[in-house]
Amino acid sequence: MQIDFHLGVTYVMSRLAGFDPQNANIIASSAQYVDDAIHEGTIFFNNSSLYNFTSSAHKMLDYRNFKALANHRCWIPFHFIPANQLMEGAAHGTSDFVQRMICRPNSPIAKEVVQATIQSSGKAYSLHLLGVTLHAFVDTWAHQGFAGISHKVNEIKDILDADGNTDVDRKNYRDRYFKKGIHRPFWRKAIEAIASGLISDTNPIGHGSVLSYPDQPYLNWKYIDWRGEVITRDNPKDFCTAAFEMFNVLSAFRKQLGLNTHSLSSEDFKNIETLISETTDMDPMVRLEKWHAAIQSGHFSFGNDTWLYKEIGEGSWLHQSLGFLTHDEFALKEVHYQEHFLSSHWKHLHDALFLHRFHLVHEILPKNKLCVA
Repeated sequence: MQIDFHLGVTYVMSRLAGFDPQNANIIASSAQYVDDAIHEGTIFFNNSSLYNFTSSAHKMLDYRNFKALANHRCWIPFHFIPANQLMEGAAHGTSDFVQRMICRPNSPIAKEVVQATIQSSGKAYSLHLLGVTLHAFVDTWAHQGFAGISHKVNEIKDILDADGNTDVDRKNYRDRYFKKGIHRPFWRKAIEAIASGLISDTNPIGHGSVLSYPDQPYLNWKYIDWRGEVITRDNPKDFCTAAFEMFNVLSAFRKQLGLNTHSLSSEDFKNIETLISETTDMDPMVRLEKWHAAIQSGHFSFGNDTWLYKEIGEGSWLHQSLGFLTHDEFALKEVHYQEHFLSSHWKHLHDALFLHRFHLVHEILPKNKLCVA
């Protein structure tokens, strides 16, 4: 999923669940920051304090960049929660472990992660943790059938149209992206592949072999998976289901805190369905603006809102916490320490990233006999 869902839809569902604009913004911003938190390291403050922070994504995602995509510490806990389920039918020699690493929508493992977050609702950064977990949770619908590891289970043999024939436009676009089928000598193509780190057809990471098709909310499409089976994807239906289940998680979180819960009206959900299915621009920022306009114009029952989200620049969490306007200015040594750092949104976000990963990687997956990352 992309920014229109992780920021826009998460904000809408948070408001509909009963959170006020300020807290809904914290939840939605944290959900989006999972895709924006691209740096990690240790900050050395000028008063000798230290803070270690982590990344949860790689910006400027290039599916051909094998090294960037191979960071399982990012992809498994934050984008491809393993379902711990064995495949139905022939597994074609794939190990039980690999089958269990494949992401499935609303899986028992995903629900366990959600429950761990709900049980952590008393922490100072609990809303940030809720946003982080919601990102990974809703991604189980978009990323279903793929795994956050390098393996043939992510291989796609063909992309099909509604009639079951090869979707020539999408396949050609994909082939051009990976520079496949271009008429050059074999030896030159091999050298270029090595030099540029192209992902092979047999070992892609996640859904890299189909680019961003799983993340586009309006798309209906089909593909032939690594087993030769035709997989039909109805993104609008999946994304609407993810939004509804997100609302349930938000309501459960409020109930844990002893706060009042709201019901989701049929009119609000119909508006959500329409925006998801009928906002068809390929650019996620254009789609986000449609959600932004709907929120500002009182399109939903919570009334007129204006959200606040800045990845960088004045007023961003990075700037408020550390004084940096852009990631290019980001320094790790002799950083000026400000007393409000410990309660800043940027620090709370990274605290949440650590705890979410710990819940999944060090507690839930080992309990289910899975050792990863």
